[in-house]
Amino acid sequence: MNIPTYPFSDPDPIPILWKNPKIFPYYKYNGYSKKSVNKKWKVVTLENKYIKVIIIPDLGGKVWGAIDKTTGEEFIYQNDAIKFRNISMRGPWTSGGIEFNFGVVGHHPSTVAHVDYQLQKYAGSKSCIVGTTDLPSNTQWQVEIRLSEGQSFFETRTAWYNASEQEQAYYNWMTAAAVASEDLEFFIPGNISLNHNGTMCSWSIDKQGRRLNRYRENNFGGNKSYHITGIYKDFYCGYYHDKQVGFGHWSAEEQMPGKKLWLWALSREGAIWEDLLTDNHGQYVEYQMGRLLTQFTPSNAPSVITQVGFEPFVRDYWEEIWFPFKDIGGVKKVNRYAAINIERNKNNILLKVNALQQINDTISVFVNDKKVFQKAIKMEPATVGNIKVNNISATENYTLKIGHLMSYNSDHSQLLLKRPYRVSQEEFDRQNTAYYRGYEALKGREYAKAKAYLLKAFAKDSVHKETLIKLADIYIRADESKKALNYINRVLKINTYHPEANYLGGLAYRDQADYYNALDSFGWAARSIGYRSAAYTEMAQIYLQMGLTEKASEYAKNALQFNTQNISALKTLAVASRLNKNKAVFDKTIHQIQSLAPLDPFTKVEKALNTNQLLNPILEKIRSEFPFETCLQVAIYYHRIGQNKDAMSILRASPNHVKIKLWKAYITCDIALLDKIAGQDPSFVFPYRKETLKVLEWVVNHHKNWKFKYYLAQNYIAINHLNKGLELLNKLEDKPDYDMFYSFRARMNTDRAEKDYSKALKIAPQSWKHWYDLANHYMGQNLYEQAYNFLAEAVKTFPENQQIRFSYAQAAIAMADYKTAVDASNVNILPSEGFKKARKVFEEAHLLYAQELIKKGEIDEALENLKVSKTWPETLGAGKPYQPDERWADYLIAVCYRKQGNKNQSIQYLNKVIDRTPKVSSNTEPDIKYALRLIALENKKAKNQLQKELSILESKVSKKAKQTIEVYHQLAKPDSQNSYSLLIRDSYSSK
Repeated sequence: MNIPTYPFSDPDPIPILWKNPKIFPYYKYNGYSKKSVNKKWKVVTLENKYIKVIIIPDLGGKVWGAIDKTTGEEFIYQNDAIKFRNISMRGPWTSGGIEFNFGVVGHHPSTVAHVDYQLQKYAGSKSCIVGTTDLPSNTQWQVEIRLSEGQSFFETRTAWYNASEQEQAYYNWMTAAAVASEDLEFFIPGNISLNHNGTMCSWSIDKQGRRLNRYRENNFGGNKSYHITGIYKDFYCGYYHDKQVGFGHWSAEEQMPGKKLWLWALSREGAIWEDLLTDNHGQYVEYQMGRLLTQFTPSNAPSVITQVGFEPFVRDYWEEIWFPFKDIGGVKKVNRYAAINIERNKNNILLKVNALQQINDTISVFVNDKKVFQKAIKMEPATVGNIKVNNISATENYTLKIGHLMSYNSDHSQLLLKRPYRVSQEEFDRQNTAYYRGYEALKGREYAKAKAYLLKAFAKDSVHKETLIKLADIYIRADESKKALNYINRVLKINTYHPEANYLGGLAYRDQADYYNALDSFGWAARSIGYRSAAYTEMAQIYLQMGLTEKASEYAKNALQFNTQNISALKTLAVASRLNKNKAVFDKTIHQIQSLAPLDPFTKVEKALNTNQLLNPILEKIRSEFPFETCLQVAIYYHRIGQNKDAMSILRASPNHVKIKLWKAYITCDIALLDKIAGQDPSFVFPYRKETLKVLEWVVNHHKNWKFKYYLAQNYIAINHLNKGLELLNKLEDKPDYDMFYSFRARMNTDRAEKDYSKALKIAPQSWKHWYDLANHYMGQNLYEQAYNFLAEAVKTFPENQQIRFSYAQAAIAMADYKTAVDASNVNILPSEGFKKARKVFEEAHLLYAQELIKKGEIDEALENLKVSKTWPETLGAGKPYQPDERWADYLIAVCYRKQGNKNQSIQYLNKVIDRTPKVSSNTEPDIKYALRLIALENKKAKNQLQKELSILESKVSKKAKQTIEVYHQLAKPDSQNSYSLLIRDSYSSK
């Protein structure tokens, strides 16, 4: 399919460890296009008589769009262009369709990448399976998108497997898009809306009486994010009242309890993204379903929401359906058979049914358990029927049943959830201990933060078992098994049978190749049902590594007795069966793995090894973004279970990547190969696995090339060995001749940042990024004059570079060269989501220049700049919100009019400032808005009263706020303009 595409480019070779280590080894892209190319995309189309579904495997496997063939309307937004913009964790993102997100909060790293896919045909249905591995966690996800002949919906059947031996972060949301429209109403059962931090609001009517489930009534404030809950219902729908068509989603409540509505602001603040993300297809909304209640962002606000962990060797599975419907006015109930709406009148109800598959049954209505209505119903998929039931008063509760297919009760009180969604600040503070914060950070893949909190908790209570266990967990991840065992043994001295301590002890001993102590520890862990399958899996792998294939087979079967979908145990059983020449068990096990993980190349590899076939044709068919990582993970598995011959067979057939070669050299002790590897480009190697540490440590001991130390430093930092990594980087001094090495080290080590940024620039002076980095370093160190002079030269060198110009505007403001700032601030930038900084700098430059002009008496030009400061050129990357804060500009306009003798207009603008500024409240820290109100008030008595209020507040707020109040007092004085300039400059530098 040919689709206008605005491509992305410029992959960043600097390891993302300095900014977002959660997603390393992935990397960002920095280039985005304002011009489209007509690109041919590989698409998979699933189609039946009723609907058409389009899938693009090379866009994260997303459903690109879906159409109701009976109406011609989309029920999944299908963009008319692929406009990559800087929104996801790695940057590129495109709107529309259904996006599958796994791992940690955000648009996942593979959202626009190639993923593996496979087409399947069944009797009466067909499907496309898409999926890949989340590299940092080694969790594998797959989504089967299935369409059957006799249904007007399609299914997504999702499986997510934690193939690692430790708990991983748990996050999944299915992000679907629909066309935004003034007549759109959302049907999302619930009475509570949770914010990202878990705090609670009401749904669906807010305190101002706005019906938030109506798209048009969200015409206030900024972008909207509602996580809706509080009622036990399992659907999420939207309906366009003008066209009488809708879109919907259904899944079992326990499978997908999370229901989120996300809207761009209805002002230009959000509408700008319509232009940025589509050509002519209009704005969209996101209706999202998740495995958890919120897309959680931790804060200090009291909340019942926490991070969630994903247990080792666990496979989660859930099913959803996505469907169009029409002509029923709304939704009261949904399942796989129908979407129904019921309109209640004075003495009757009108049942409206949109069939989703064939129905041939009986409708019955009961009042007080007495049947008052019965009628046969026969419907084909995608048809609509209306049935009127008389003699039911407006106050009577009733139950409606369609045979055994569907049941609906008009009394919703029984569906209200009694789960607590609110916790007091006092209760929250009591649990918000260092241990709690550390474990939350651990589950959120923030290992450095977790370690810091847990060590703090340990210092306070050295016998708190959970603290000791989580510290051991962190040290095992960092390949520090001796330290881990120190904490584990402290627990075992308290309780020698502790299941988790024994399981982690087994992992630590296995890392040390102390197999009998590992077996002993895993054996005790297996006494607990929570660790039984995982512990037996580890024992099976150890026995395989020891060459005891029969015992390996036995323990793999033990693991499977308690977790039949433990793919790691199945793999171990398959290898053991092959080595034992047990064909029946081998064939059965391979079939089981294929049914659970059809995209995993393991089964094809095992079959080839079993029959001595070449592996190249198998591995060449891997379609994901990083096929070498997939191959390497398979090879590492074989190495881990002692099958180095098989591991080498895989490595020899794998893509020619540095990491593949390093493993080859290590397994075969081929030192000569290291000379060849040393000559390769060090960009995008990004070692991150714990298993690769021993490889790189061996390499560094056998070869002196700096690149190997650079790789090892990255690997140390990736597993939370920051000090070791920095030590290696620093020992390299100025030996590397690679500019990105210095850019990375500068970001990781502020003590030598200026020297390293300068070195990178010296090596590659043609790279604007090095100019940009050094200038930003100067700004960050408050070296404004150096930044200003340096950027003046950079602008001459790169006159068309908008980011350089933008930085120059910032530096000019800091140096009080406001005229230059005005000229430089008019940039043309493709923004990232939430980017408003360019507009802010543009505004400040014009305001500060206007102040300067006022002092010079150039009032007309000052007024012109003040008017410009209130504009929102969208080339700056931000659209105008509903109520922009224009008080500073209005205050200065008032000053200008006063100087021109136009007192009435001056007072008019002063009153605008007053009207837009809330009164000082004891519940909030003072803000610049209160200072503006102080300045604006002409009434001396009122001004004195406000100053008294500020004085009272002074005793209640933080030191920072007290310093701010002092500035406010200065602002009340006659030369307040100058004080304000200083405040802006100081606050700007602090940013």
